[in-house]
Order: sequence, then structure tokens, then C-alpha cells
Amino acid sequence: LESSQRNYEKLKNKYKNLIPASAESEIALRLAANKALIDYFPGSNDFTIKGNLNREQERALEFIRNNVLKKFGSTGVQNALNFTVFEVLKYIVVYPVADLNKLSDTKGNILPDAFLVKSGTTLREFAFSIHTDIGEKFICGIDARTKRKLSAEYELKDNDVFEIVHRR
Repeated sequence: LESSQRNYEKLKNKYKNLIPASAESEIALRLAANKALIDYFPGSNDFTIKGNLNREQERALEFIRNNVLKKFGSTGVQNALNFTVFEVLKYIVVYPVADLNKLSDTKGNILPDAFLVKSGTTLREFAFSIHTDIGEKFICGIDARTKRKLSAEYELKDNDVFEIVHRR
């Protein structure tokens, strides 16, 4: 890993959007989390040991903590994905809901769906992407924060929460 650190230092001066990543570390952390050995959230800068580890597992996780997470702040995998989706591809996240007051779907699940859409997507385009009938019967949208009506041509913004009003 010392050569990795040196290579990273050289490359980051040459490329402005360089993201160091250790996919092997990310896989190890996710597998350990899936086995309930650790608490780990992808992209985090650390993890918490919660299960009984054998010596080999403990050494491997400490190696990742000291040589990847502490040096680079994360495994870099989630950072690379986020950068690609949000900066390069220009996607945004939107949250359609059925109940504006509870921010839930028809079953009462709170903010159950997050959709990635291209920046510049209109509300009507989004409605059609959900279902052709919703797009064809579209009336308007309602912003969950302001309770204002949104037109068909309203361009969705990152983190918008809204209800689509349509004829039945």
C-alpha cells in the first residue's frame, strides 16, 4: 500500500477528479456487515465491530481501517459512484409520495421511493416514466414542502418531494 499512496500522490496532481478506491476493502467490509460482524455504511470513514471475530478477520479489518479508511477517509467506492452519477451523468434524486402530510406511499411507508432522474427532467416526463397512465392523466404536481402546485413543465430539482395529481 505504500506504493499505492505514492502513486495516488503523483496522480492527484495530474488529474483533478481522481478518487482513490479500494474495491477489495469495500467488498470485505460489506461481507462482514452482511454477516453481522460489523456495523458499516457504504462510504463511511469507519466501522464498529459488533460480532465475535477470529484473529484473521480482526487483522484484516484493522488493516482496512488503518491503511484505507484512516488514510483516504473511505474505501472510495461510494465516492466514485456518487461522483459518476451526480457530477458526470448529472442525475438528481427525487421522492414522489402519495400522502403529502405523512410523506408516505399508499401503504404508509415514509419516503419509500427515491428515483434517480436526469437533471432537467420535467414533472410530466417523470410521471410518464412511472406509468403511461399517470403521464396521460397528469393534472399537476404538489410540492411537499411548500404545498404549491407544480406545472407539467416544472423541472425537478435534487431532493424534491412531491405528489403527482392525476385523473383516476
